[in-house]
Amino acid sequence: MAHRFYDSTRWRNLRDMVIARHPLCEQCKSKGLTTIATQVDHILPIEEGGNPTDWTNLQPLCASCHSKKTRKENEPEKKIEQKITIPVTTFRRDSCTGMVGPSTVSCRFR
Repeated sequence: MAHRFYDSTRWRNLRDMVIARHPLCEQCKSKGLTTIATQVDHILPIEEGGNPTDWTNLQPLCASCHSKKTRKENEPEKKIEQKITIPVTTFRRDSCTGMVGPSTVSCRFR
């Protein structure tokens, strides 16, 4: 989800400074690749409490790495489903005794 901050002059200037100082994609560099950074990413997204202007929360990325990271962040969390089996005993009024009890109650006829 795009944040309004990205439309600001402040963000554009900050993004330009980050790329000027760190022109290579950090993720590609960590894999031994040399790729020009074209985008600046918030390591912790603003929507999750990341500081939009903190240099320690910013990383230069190429378009490919930025797209992969953003796609991964936007995936819905996989919910763990647990199936719990609970034995259920039905209760009914026993026709012989008039008592309410488990349906396995038996009675004798005389």
